[in-house]
Amino acid sequence: MILASMNADRVDSGLVGYRSWDALTALATERAQRMADLHTLSHAAAGGNVGVALDSRSIDWLGYGEIIGMTGWPFGQEAADSLYSMWKDSDSHRGIMFSADYNYVGVGIAQADDGSTWASAVMTESRDHTLPVARNGRLTRNGDDLRFAWGGSDPRLQTHTAGLATFDVQSRRDDRGWRTILDDTTRTSVGRNDRAHGHWYLFRVQARDGRGNLSEWTIETKIWVP
Repeated sequence: MILASMNADRVDSGLVGYRSWDALTALATERAQRMADLHTLSHAAAGGNVGVALDSRSIDWLGYGEIIGMTGWPFGQEAADSLYSMWKDSDSHRGIMFSADYNYVGVGIAQADDGSTWASAVMTESRDHTLPVARNGRLTRNGDDLRFAWGGSDPRLQTHTAGLATFDVQSRRDDRGWRTILDDTTRTSVGRNDRAHGHWYLFRVQARDGRGNLSEWTIETKIWVP
């Protein structure tokens, strides 16, 4: 709920929404829980220096920030709105939430034994590790000649977006295994001519970004050559 509000306001401000990162969420949750257990709102109570904590978990970072908070409003939307409003009304917290440098975030929430809600949000400026996306395009047949097209994208980050780079393409006949027909290519279509009749022909593609991150293979698309 907090991240949804934060990202909506970031986009309204002309920024890119933070990309949630499980490793940061786990760290932020641990830090929120420590504060809840101690009933103490401080970065020291949360676990001390964030950079040391990131390093101990081998989390890649070029810069980092943390905002923390506590509210007595009922757990759920009311607590989320209370925390976010407090952060947004604070110049120092707002500056971190609306950073033009950080690109990844983890928001951690914990409840204390008195029902109060404690939160930590850890932001980092990190190199792009978000997987690109590959998409099947048209698969067409002209007689026994086939043509497969594809595309893709690389999700935009506030900073350090690696950018879509190349594709790998595989094909197979229905009675055979997958075979790579294009590797590390910038092309977006390929023809396969003189295919044997009476078979299905299947194609799939994966994308690679500028840092070498690979997408999942697309769900196979197929066409019949009668």
